[in-house]
Amino acid sequence: MSVPHPDGPPSGQPLDLRRPSRVHLVGIGGAGMSGIATLLAAMGHTVTGSDRKDSPTLRRLAERGIGVGVGHDPARVAAAEIVGASSAVPPSDPELVEAGRLGIALRWRVELLAAICELRRTVAVAGTKGKSTTTAMVARILEEAGERPSLLVGGDLPGLDGGARWVPDSDWLVVEADESDGTFLALSAEAVLVTNVEADHLDQYGSLGALQDAFAVFAAHASRAAVVGVDSTGSRALAARLSEAWAAGSPSTLDAAVVSAGASVPAAGGETTGVPAAFRAARQLLARAAPAPTAPGPVLLTFGTSPDAAVRVVAATTRRASSSFGLLPGPLAARPGRSLPPGPPEAGSDPPAGSGGGVRIELPVPGMHNVLNASGAIALTAAIGVPVEVGVRALAGYRPVARRFEWRGERGGVAFVDDYAHVPSAVATTLAAARAGGWARIVAVFQPHLYSRTEALGDGLGQALAAADLVVVSDVYGAREDPRPGVDGGIVADAARRARPGLDVRYVPDRSSLASVVGELLRPGDLCLTLGAGDVTTLAAEIAGLDRCGGQR
Repeated sequence: MSVPHPDGPPSGQPLDLRRPSRVHLVGIGGAGMSGIATLLAAMGHTVTGSDRKDSPTLRRLAERGIGVGVGHDPARVAAAEIVGASSAVPPSDPELVEAGRLGIALRWRVELLAAICELRRTVAVAGTKGKSTTTAMVARILEEAGERPSLLVGGDLPGLDGGARWVPDSDWLVVEADESDGTFLALSAEAVLVTNVEADHLDQYGSLGALQDAFAVFAAHASRAAVVGVDSTGSRALAARLSEAWAAGSPSTLDAAVVSAGASVPAAGGETTGVPAAFRAARQLLARAAPAPTAPGPVLLTFGTSPDAAVRVVAATTRRASSSFGLLPGPLAARPGRSLPPGPPEAGSDPPAGSGGGVRIELPVPGMHNVLNASGAIALTAAIGVPVEVGVRALAGYRPVARRFEWRGERGGVAFVDDYAHVPSAVATTLAAARAGGWARIVAVFQPHLYSRTEALGDGLGQALAAADLVVVSDVYGAREDPRPGVDGGIVADAARRARPGLDVRYVPDRSSLASVVGELLRPGDLCLTLGAGDVTTLAAEIAGLDRCGGQR
């Protein structure tokens, strides 16, 4: 499998990472590429890379012996045998152009990750929210089971100094599968989990239907198990679609929808990033890969609070810093007779009355969304042979991914928590978790992420934020995108006011004044909850001098 430079001919050569090579990564500072760089270096490759600006991530990579540079210099690729690029990098980047001139085939992140997955038994976790946390939970359960899996997750894990780890003698790789640029389409996985399917990245896919097609193909290519949450409308439809395809013995018909998906997706500003090119690369890999499994195919497990879920969540409670729930084996929506093995009575605390062999699970993190993440992780690991009681024991000691309801400390009677939530459903579930904590007021400080997302989801974001007691909205954190006329944080603030007339909503377009404005609004008994995928994460430090180690519960 090879991915050509978007402006050049196919190389015709597969990417084999078993032989140590000199690899240069453009956009190495991004969450996805920095993790791949860490894995490649640990595998024995000589890794260099560049990014447009300095960052703590670049400094961390340098400490690991990876040669990094700020800015894009064509001279950096001269010694490389492989040049890889993040989909955030435009094909016109000087280093990519030079690689093409030298005849070095460009490998988009999709092919790098696919080639890594081919070296291990892979468990892949996808979904429009919750995938980082669920990936970390799956890895924690495999650890407890006596495995030491290699790992790639898009967030910082406690004790790992990042989100990537390569274990040379491990059989397993647990990977967060990113849908944003189509990367997950090309992954070869033994088992997959889909937390949910909701509208996002529509600027890349063109429509919700195309996004749903992509998730269907991702799940259909699992060789052993597909585990799907059914508490969201999109993922419930996905489970039904997979069940129908496998029952008919024709899951490969799902491939055709995605091989053609995204072909007409317009890139903002005439392809200012590599996303459309990376999407084409994923489709090329899919077209060349083996067809999806046919009947009898992998087991399909559903999970959630729905009565017909194969793995059913019951009696869930959530508190300020923890949550608990029961987990019951239920009727199987597809593949009759193959469901979650019931755990023994001694697994966890007492199961709910009449549970018929179910288990009770205690989590050291709050929120119904984490209850669902944990239930999916247990279902997936059970499907690949890990006893349920091992999952229960593992999750009792789970430590969360950074920026997932992360406690930053307390000053002057005000508690500070930071969360990565940046789409409407994630904002809503995070606020619901906060409400269960019993604070006097929830002061939600939200930073919209990406102009395209703000334009598409602004109303939904405002509606979700209306559950807070006081809302402060900053301007958009553009990340890889250029500003769009008429699109700013005011869209979200106005939507929150419409959703709940009388709610105190402040729009602060000047990021540099955000800390002073919020600081004046806070009072003892408040929770200051920062939300967003941008630099709002530093607000606790700006207001109260609290960093990620600012305090303990």
